[in-house]
Amino acid sequence: MPKPIMQLLEPTVASASDRPAVLLPSERAKRGCYGDAINFKLDLSEAEVEEKATRQALEKWYVVFASGEEAWPRGFDLHDAVRHRKLDDMKLVFGNRSTNTVLRRGQSMVQFVTWYKHKFFHLCPFPLSPEAVEKYIVFLQETNRAASVFHGFVEALRFYEHVLGIKVGLEDRPLITHKVQRILEIKDFERREKTQARLLTVAEVEFLETSLLNERLDLTDRVACACMLFCLYSRSRWSDLRRVYGFVQDVVEKDGKISGYIECRTRSHKTARLVSQSGAAMPLVAPVWGVTSPPWGLALTRLLEAADRPLETIDHQPMLMAPKPDGTWSRAVTTTEAA
Repeated sequence: MPKPIMQLLEPTVASASDRPAVLLPSERAKRGCYGDAINFKLDLSEAEVEEKATRQALEKWYVVFASGEEAWPRGFDLHDAVRHRKLDDMKLVFGNRSTNTVLRRGQSMVQFVTWYKHKFFHLCPFPLSPEAVEKYIVFLQETNRAASVFHGFVEALRFYEHVLGIKVGLEDRPLITHKVQRILEIKDFERREKTQARLLTVAEVEFLETSLLNERLDLTDRVACACMLFCLYSRSRWSDLRRVYGFVQDVVEKDGKISGYIECRTRSHKTARLVSQSGAAMPLVAPVWGVTSPPWGLALTRLLEAADRPLETIDHQPMLMAPKPDGTWSRAVTTTEAA
């Protein structure tokens, strides 16, 4: 019988200690489909996110205030803040205005100040003249800027004058001339048709509610569905849920029938500044019943407890937080991520 010229190789199995320490797909942190919408590069706490946004807004206004004393609000001495770049000293200038508003207005003013100083040899642009405003608007038109840039600049001028109390223009001379108004009208006419997000269908809402009871789904996915249902049924903006507190479960059972509501409060919403003097909070109320049975509101309570975030412990915190890569919770979900 012929003998093989090569020796047969026996299959070998490496021991567990010899294997490379590489996570298998099934061993990775489970965070469900919800994790696919999260920006994990933004690995900051809620306080750090707010501090970063505030600093970005103040840096914009630092450029504006550093252009000259004429750019300072009346009644504020910003010598030390401008000279030593003390951004915290400028917070009082804006009072309780939202960080997003301060950032947007600051961005518009920085663009104007940069253009003005480049064109007029680093001179302070304030107080403004109608001719300077008109030249800047014409510059925006020549560079084919979007209509939002034009209106953003006009709103920034109003913010500068009526909110910050800065002498923007000269006496008895309107900054917005008829020519500027006609240019704004033309840019508005050229706007693209606005595409708004469509409404959820009943079938999609039903899917969200049934997902709460589907134990095959990841817990983070089910928590996200529950919080989105609360936003839907309480008719809240997503930003209204960034800092909620005082949850109340007003649920009763009578003759085998369950009825009730889940309620919380917030003082961080779009109209918060208008009601801040009264000290009133805005209630967010959602019925526990949706379009399916059993009530989705009862599942919300159980899911948040399972996620180690019981309703009674949410105190001026986001209702829905973003998961970290390891599956724990970190910060508030942004509107973009929620969409």
